[in-house]
Amino acid sequence: LMDYAALWQSATNGVMGMHDLIVITIIAAVIMDQLRKRGIIDKLIMHMGRIISTSRGAELSIASTTVAVDFLTANNTIAILAVGPLARSISYRYGISPMRSASLLDTMSCFAQSIIPWGAQLLIASGLAGINPISIIPYLYYPFILGSVTLLSIIFKRKRPINGLFEQLKNSGKVNAMYYGWEPLRDVSRPASLRFSGYINAYSEDA
Repeated sequence: LMDYAALWQSATNGVMGMHDLIVITIIAAVIMDQLRKRGIIDKLIMHMGRIISTSRGAELSIASTTVAVDFLTANNTIAILAVGPLARSISYRYGISPMRSASLLDTMSCFAQSIIPWGAQLLIASGLAGINPISIIPYLYYPFILGSVTLLSIIFKRKRPINGLFEQLKNSGKVNAMYYGWEPLRDVSRPASLRFSGYINAYSEDA
């Protein structure tokens, strides 16, 4: 017969073992939300827009940012949560599908997490084997193949983003500007397609 008391204790221990990750994840989500509300993500996208000119460049920026954040945090879940809002905005502006953006976040965070010697995976594996985690890296065939194939899929992609209304008007020599009251509308236009844009917060205490 199943020992329900032992099963319940095991489940409790499992949840408690995830306590640190849950707390860190919540903190990361709150920080990213505050950055978004204060317009810092918008400013970051604006600066990146000066470098990014194609959907290929946009995908490379999502992939590289995900890897960099994972290297800093040593946690792929936090990396996805931190880069997610930025990746969504970049994807929308450069015609990258949500599925593709999510795939890049997931794949590149797993790639980075699998090769860093200070990550939990290599630390646990090296601890069980009694070896230095750095000595495992040359034998990580799957993560390096995964990262290489993903990079090649970005470099040799053929699909190009479709120009929206603002891009078409700019190409016709028109000057564009936009005021918006719903924050996701900021992603309707790609960088440099608008001369000016402004957000009107109808719920602001100063209004």
